[in-house]
Amino acid sequence: MTTTPYYDHILATMPDGLEKQVYAVMRDYVGKENAITLPMISLVIFADDTETHKRQVREVIETLRTQYGIPVCSNSGSAGRYMPANQAELD
Repeated sequence: MTTTPYYDHILATMPDGLEKQVYAVMRDYVGKENAITLPMISLVIFADDTETHKRQVREVIETLRTQYGIPVCSNSGSAGRYMPANQAELD
């Protein structure tokens, strides 16, 4: 995959341990009705919601899903990410 210099910068400046921080936040948001938005996750972790930090959070969530098998859910058409409360939400 070809990336842009901006995207390369986002990946290169991701802080160590960000996966653990994002996962720690996500554990508090179980169930569709308790979804947290990317800007809010960024505020919790970085104390701001810059585009760079929101993109880093998005990348980490994808890593949690694909590399660690952690089921971080989202809904099409509505903002927010959450941990599934039951099998139906996971499906």
